[in-house]
Amino acid sequence: MISIFACLSFFSCEKLNPNKEAVPLLEEARQAVIDKDFAKAHALIDSIRSAYPRATEVRWAALYFEDTINLEEAKVQSREADSIYRFGVFEFEDVSKGLPVYHPTVRAASEKLDSLKMERNRMQMKVKFFYRKIQERLIQKEKRERNDGI
Repeated sequence: MISIFACLSFFSCEKLNPNKEAVPLLEEARQAVIDKDFAKAHALIDSIRSAYPRATEVRWAALYFEDTINLEEAKVQSREADSIYRFGVFEFEDVSKGLPVYHPTVRAASEKLDSLKMERNRMQMKVKFFYRKIQERLIQKEKRERNDGI
């Protein structure tokens, strides 16, 4: 009788482990990033937060991984902004051939190129921001693990 109770309690505890139940969502979020589906990855991380509030280990992992999602998304946006800027440079060179710098067409193209350059720079700064944020989180994680070990 006691062995049956012990088995039932073991299996019920195993079934109620929120960390184990939340892991598939985190793995699915990782696959979504590989597939460049960042909206799905963010939605899955939010699902982990709302559906498994007691899955602390997986939630910490998801928190760290969310920064990675943001970094990868920023990298894609940065590459796109750089491509658009490079195309804008070619367009500006084509428009400005033979025209004086004060010509309205050249001035408009110059302003457009400046806007594209600012957007490219903003996206590059975003990549650097998330990279630094990940580095800081890793330092915090190491400190927390050292303090837990003491």
